[in-house]
Formats: sequence, C-alpha cells, structure tokens
Amino acid sequence: MRRIRVNNVLAVYWDGLPDSFHPVRDVSLGGAYIETPVDWSSGSLIRLNLIAQQDHNKPRGPDIFRNLWSQVVRKTPDGFCVEFVFEDPTERKKLRRFLERSVCEAEARA
Repeated sequence: MRRIRVNNVLAVYWDGLPDSFHPVRDVSLGGAYIETPVDWSSGSLIRLNLIAQQDHNKPRGPDIFRNLWSQVVRKTPDGFCVEFVFEDPTERKKLRRFLERSVCEAEARA
C-alpha cells in the first residue's frame, strides 16, 4: 500500500499534554507522518491509536485502530515520522483493513 495524504486521521497517544490528538498528514501500511509540537527523539517507541473521522453524512461514528506500536524514525520541524511495529501478521492485516475502509474510502470521495 502506497503512502496516502490524509486529512481525516488523528493519532492519539499519551505525551503528558491534555490534548493528545495529533493530525496524521500521510499514512501507509508501513508508517505515518504525525504533525505535533511535541519533540520525540528518534528511536522512541510510542503506543498509539489511529482515529479516522468519518464524513458527516455517514451514520457511523469514528473508526479506531487501537494500541499500535510505532517507532520514531525521523523528526521534522513540525512533527515526526513513525514506522509501525507489528506484533504479528494478524495485526498488519487488521491495519490494512482499517486503512482500506477508513482512509481509501475518504480518498475516493474527495
């Protein structure tokens, strides 16, 4: 799966701040770019949730992928890039379904 530019996905993780929702700017099956003022060091492991905000015309609520390990691989001036660390092949398959259902559908509607 190629990297997709998104505007409907948030990364949620504990960083010590009250507002721990951070925009995901692009995502693929291998990782994501997260926009945040928080300065994470390369190599840091973060357990995060991905929330795909749905179109207001759809009756269902947000789609959530929970407890995904990720490792910071690069810092940028306005965020950082992570590589997803899967616990097993099943977790990777579940993320693929989440991205196809939540991200690819939103891209197709744009």
